[in-house]
Amino acid sequence: MRYLGIRFCLAYGCAWLFACLLVLGLPAHGAPATPEWPVVANERPLSLPDNFNCSAWSPDGRRIAVVEADPSRLNKTYNRIWLVDADKGIDGAKRFLCQVPRPGFTDVIWPAGNHLYIVRNRMWDLNLGGSLYRVRVADGKIDEIMRWPRSVVIWAEEVSRDGRYLAWQPTGGVEIVDLAAARKSRKAIYHWRPHGGVGISWSPDGKRLVFGRDQDICVISNTGKGLKTVCRNASHPRWSPDGRWIFFLRETSEGRTSSGLEVNPRVHAWAVRPDGSGQHPLLPDLTQESHHVMCSPSGDRVLYSRTEYREGTCPERWFVATLRPGRT
Repeated sequence: MRYLGIRFCLAYGCAWLFACLLVLGLPAHGAPATPEWPVVANERPLSLPDNFNCSAWSPDGRRIAVVEADPSRLNKTYNRIWLVDADKGIDGAKRFLCQVPRPGFTDVIWPAGNHLYIVRNRMWDLNLGGSLYRVRVADGKIDEIMRWPRSVVIWAEEVSRDGRYLAWQPTGGVEIVDLAAARKSRKAIYHWRPHGGVGISWSPDGKRLVFGRDQDICVISNTGKGLKTVCRNASHPRWSPDGRWIFFLRETSEGRTSSGLEVNPRVHAWAVRPDGSGQHPLLPDLTQESHHVMCSPSGDRVLYSRTEYREGTCPERWFVATLRPGRT
């Protein structure tokens, strides 16, 4: 009977504690009653010339890899890679790293460690395929480790944090390449009707991928199982370093003309949880466009750009901002 009494007292005490938590409006696990999510604060411009575009944070968050494109539209001769200060851009510490051997649309991936990767995609007006290069950060030594034909169009790509696997989007699909293998074979894990992809990113643990599929953002395992649509009317997803959020871009407009054209379209940075909940804009108080959202490795800062419309040119202006908790 004494043990029954002890059990009754424990059960009564737990029920009383749970009731108190409900009255106080707090969840039983101690989480905030009001949902919190990241929003942008303390925005500041990053000093870069018009023909410099940011591509990747360094693993320590102190530098940014930028691509210097040939400013000549008629003579596409090079893409140069620079490492610049993450706070001051070219006004701070900067270092020339390497020059991509041939022209093309160039992207930089800096997952971790002492190497970064450069993807030089095909040129539309040249009979030139694509290449993947690995660059040693210490001295800029560049090696081509993979090549693909001009018929293969790569829309987005990212290397896993351990530098082992490349995930990319050829037209209408998601593929994984084992970079440690002597023969770089392509393994398809998902395919849909042949349209372009719009962004791909590894989860921090390397077990899942988030990618754009037409106007949807989807999550899938690295084996091709468990496909889930996270949100719609969205593109260019990137996983946050802590795995709690997916950053993406969403285009809004004031409607369509009779011919179907968007009226005053604007692109804005948003965030959503991997389960599809908590969708919200990263810059809720700003009406300007925001593109190319990249979160720092520590997760406390974000890098993005806006198009500056001028007569004859449309350069990107880059900004670094702090991420702080926001609430509904």
